[in-house]
Amino acid sequence: MENSWELSKENVQPLRQGRKIANLTAALQPVNGQDGGLTRVQQEKQAFEAELRMYSGDDPFSVWDRYIKWTEQNFPKGGKDGSLSTLLERCLLFFKDDKRYSNDHRYLQAWIKFAGMTNQPVDIYNFLHDQAIGAQVSLFWEAWAWELEQEGDTKKADAVYMEGIQKQAQPVELLVRKQKEFQARVARATLEGGVPQQSAGTSGTEAQRVTLGGLRGHGKKHQAPINRTGAATK
Repeated sequence: MENSWELSKENVQPLRQGRKIANLTAALQPVNGQDGGLTRVQQEKQAFEAELRMYSGDDPFSVWDRYIKWTEQNFPKGGKDGSLSTLLERCLLFFKDDKRYSNDHRYLQAWIKFAGMTNQPVDIYNFLHDQAIGAQVSLFWEAWAWELEQEGDTKKADAVYMEGIQKQAQPVELLVRKQKEFQARVARATLEGGVPQQSAGTSGTEAQRVTLGGLRGHGKKHQAPINRTGAATK
């Protein structure tokens, strides 16, 4: 008889960095499976939640970072079954006003993952820009420009690359190279009478998509309320 991984692998969304088969096999076990795989996952999830509440060290984001990566690895469909979008929402809003993480690569990566789940990713990057989140990191400008390119706004995308370079976002040499590659795509598409094509390495977004509303925030804490759509609505 085929094991649970073989029976369920069509429901598993691949991660760019790959998955650990042992983790997914455990996650795909039925609740009453003899090896208790799903029970182990539930226990580990509870342990993360407890660690979030009790952590008293000097890098609280480290717990969230491990929790997010664990969710991606241990739940099918890129963490969707483990409510990855909800976890990201909690994390990002919790640290939104913590200036220690404004240019932390881990925090920025979490925002980029979240943007990839939204219907309007460019709005997310506009919000980050307004909040000066990621301004010193080249990845922010590259990701923002990429989303603009996908929407066909190549003029704005080029301006984003230029602003990032002017701000000396690090590593700036990477941003310079990415801008040149972008400009080459635009020039080639113009000559061919088409639009720049998406590179083969770009991953798709989750079926579940969410929208970050009220990006400038409201109230004394300037929180950015999050409105869910589709399957995310409860």
